[in-house]
Amino acid sequence: MHTWSKRTSRCVVVWFVALLVLPLATRVVGNNARDVEGVGPTPFPGLKPAALLDAAYYQALGSYFDQHLPVRDEAIELNARIAMDVFRDSPTREVSIGNDGWLFQRREIVEACADRQPMSRYVDVVDQLVGLPRPVTVVVPPPKLVIERGEFRDGSVDSSCLEAASAQLRSELARPVRARVVDAFAVLEQSVRTDGHAFLRTDSHLTDPARVQLVRAVIETMKPGLWDDAAVVDSGLHERATDLRRMAGIGGTENASTRLVRRTGAALSPSLVPGDDPDPATVYRTTGVAVVPGRTLVIHDSQFAQAAGELVPWFAETQFLNWDIVADAQFADAVNQADQIIVETVHNGLAGRVNKALVDLLK
Repeated sequence: MHTWSKRTSRCVVVWFVALLVLPLATRVVGNNARDVEGVGPTPFPGLKPAALLDAAYYQALGSYFDQHLPVRDEAIELNARIAMDVFRDSPTREVSIGNDGWLFQRREIVEACADRQPMSRYVDVVDQLVGLPRPVTVVVPPPKLVIERGEFRDGSVDSSCLEAASAQLRSELARPVRARVVDAFAVLEQSVRTDGHAFLRTDSHLTDPARVQLVRAVIETMKPGLWDDAAVVDSGLHERATDLRRMAGIGGTENASTRLVRRTGAALSPSLVPGDDPDPATVYRTTGVAVVPGRTLVIHDSQFAQAAGELVPWFAETQFLNWDIVADAQFADAVNQADQIIVETVHNGLAGRVNKALVDLLK
């Protein structure tokens, strides 16, 4: 790999700072530049010490630089690439750098140390959920760092809190065995053994093979014997945009294996486009094959939003609701019409989601 001299690196950094520092200063007071489309060029407002406390002055500076520095976005990406490729460092506090281009979400790691609640607190709520008269299946995908620990190398972040919390959660959920709690830890560890990895290299989400295996575990939990491995189709490698690359400011895609579920004889209405998030206002129906009867409500975050295409073919009726709308009237109506419920949340979502209020909503 070509490496830059310290002098070259410093020159680029100086250029980058000159390019960005004033536009970024306009954001300090919470003002974004106005939409300048359709108006004349904004004149440079000058350097006026007396105006430094005037928000309008920073807004004028922002408008000027947004118009006169058309390569600003490219500069941001170049700075990110310099940080990662030259200095082997993260260009943002949102992302941690791992081995060989692996990226991890730093917030997920840091928040585990901020949440000092014992995992038993959440497991008590899980017990209440799976003990409700209406069947509730619970899925808690473990953190990327815990499953892909060998690829993590960010010494500036203390990962011990997250690892300890995950180990405690796994132990609590397995003692005693809870029939309607999917052991996502075991499923993803098996995916690592089978396919090498369970998470995408530069994304916070699961690989397709790992996600399909997690869906398989859900179906086997809800209706043993229904799953058919023959329904899983390997669609080859495809380029996909990834969230951690975007958060790092470098853009680009990752080449990843694609798996689809295609059940012979199944008719889906409406159809789901692979990769699209499910519509919360839509009830997806499957006919022509054996299914889990009744209506299934899936309460999910982005992990199971991506799993919609694999889930729908196994249920007579499926409705998906994101955690963002749990408090809405639409949520209460969906709960009332559901015959069974799947509750899926990533580990760092436990604190704000799995609580007594949720149990009361699902009763």
